Amino acid sequence: MRSNPLAMSCETLTNGRWNLLMAFLGTNLVPFLVFSMLSRLGVDLRDPSLVMIHTTFLLMNAFLFSTVVLIAQGRPARLYAYPISTSSLVANHLFPAMAMVGTEMWLSSFLMNVLFNLQCPLWSPALFTSASIGLILATAWFTDKSAWMPLAIGVVGGGLGTWYHIRFARPQHPLNQLWIASIPGEITILIAAAIVSFLVGKIGMARNRRGEQLKSFGIIAWIDRRLDFDSSDLPKFSSALDAQGWYEWRLKGWAMPMTSIFGVFAGLIIWVVFVRDSLSLVEGFVAGGSLLSAVAMVWALIAGNMGPMDSAYEMGHFLASRPMTSKDMARTNLKMMAQSTLLAWSIWAGAFALVVGILFVTGTAPQPLLLKHSIWSALWYFPLTLIGCWTVMSVLASLGFMGRPTLCAQLFLSVMTLFIAGVCFHSFVLPRNAQFWFQATAMTVCGLGMLVATAWLFAVAGKAKFIEGRTIRRSFCVWAILAGIVIMTWLRYPSVPWTSCLMLVGLSSLVVAPLAAAPLAIAWNRTR
Repeated sequence: MRSNPLAMSCETLTNGRWNLLMAFLGTNLVPFLVFSMLSRLGVDLRDPSLVMIHTTFLLMNAFLFSTVVLIAQGRPARLYAYPISTSSLVANHLFPAMAMVGTEMWLSSFLMNVLFNLQCPLWSPALFTSASIGLILATAWFTDKSAWMPLAIGVVGGGLGTWYHIRFARPQHPLNQLWIASIPGEITILIAAAIVSFLVGKIGMARNRRGEQLKSFGIIAWIDRRLDFDSSDLPKFSSALDAQGWYEWRLKGWAMPMTSIFGVFAGLIIWVVFVRDSLSLVEGFVAGGSLLSAVAMVWALIAGNMGPMDSAYEMGHFLASRPMTSKDMARTNLKMMAQSTLLAWSIWAGAFALVVGILFVTGTAPQPLLLKHSIWSALWYFPLTLIGCWTVMSVLASLGFMGRPTLCAQLFLSVMTLFIAGVCFHSFVLPRNAQFWFQATAMTVCGLGMLVATAWLFAVAGKAKFIEGRTIRRSFCVWAILAGIVIMTWLRYPSVPWTSCLMLVGLSSLVVAPLAAAPLAIAWNRTR
């Protein structure tokens, strides 16, 4: 390589080429599906009532893709001992990250405009996300390994969210007026954010490189004194399985519940300061239930990591040689994920129920909540959010248990590419009279494929003694109940095609599939 910047950029693109491509397809998959469905129903996608959907997808896109970019770059600390100046180190981490996130946001908006004629501005979302990732990165470097880090990131993130809401989130405006911006003004803000991010990041990284700590003014010492305990206070475990479960929970279990707590409090603060409308509050909580599955996609990368470090999914010698069976390891991790998912969902559902109760008691409940069908919808929505969150978390984590991230990325990319190509072929190539049969055939193949794959996983796991017969019978009962609910609902609405019912029956099998897939994946990773 001719220069350090070129070498570091090439390293990022080489190490994360599959993950970045997978993240681009994955972050645009959900908006593509939703917009396709709404357009088929004849909904005007530029209607002001859909502004919340657009802004939610925008934030999801920025968060997920930024996370993948930072993972591909790696921590700057690994290069502290190299003959690279601090300025070069900061610039070569900061500016490529800002450029990649902004470019992805621009391409995403451009793609949705081409496919659905949204007329969404391209540059303002890209510039906003570029500035945001730069400021958050600089804040993290400046407060690294200090008690100020959560507070500083919360303040900066809250400020960005506030500015975003005031500047862009206007539900009364149509989509093509959502990002009303002066491009010279936005470019000026981006340049200012880049300069501030570089200077702050340079100060923090230089201090970290010297091994100095940011002054905590006695906060850390106070916390240490309050948390100081004797070794006799440590919990006693009756088995290695219980000890491993305690360790997995302390290592990974709190990630998703803490995200749920932060999301609820941040949403309530933004609502109190800027919105104060009961209908918007309820709609925000409803959107939060759907976002739980998106959050589960991110935290599944953590829960499914069996490697010795965050960037390695291959199981290390220490864990592989632990005197535990692969079945027990899988059971421990699945239990940890179930508890984490249930706790995160309970935080959201409990806060939602409390808010709705307060609105009813004070007589400020919005009119839609007073209708009977809203109660019926809630009875379906709450359990569906829990089932969806668990399914996303457990299936993706089971893929991570294999310890083969390249294979998983290639598989995911192949499926997404095939899916997007099929949807484009269905929408833009086939004549209208052939679209129904193509869609019915695709849904039938997918539904039957998921059923066959789940049955095969249970057969292989049962034959290898990774799963007990009692667990197989209980899993079948759970799937039968879910499939029965789907079928009874379909019988109640006969206008829905039977292929949709078959697709949902196949999806319901993924709820129990990780019980067989997890021990198989861990055993494959352990004996690599």
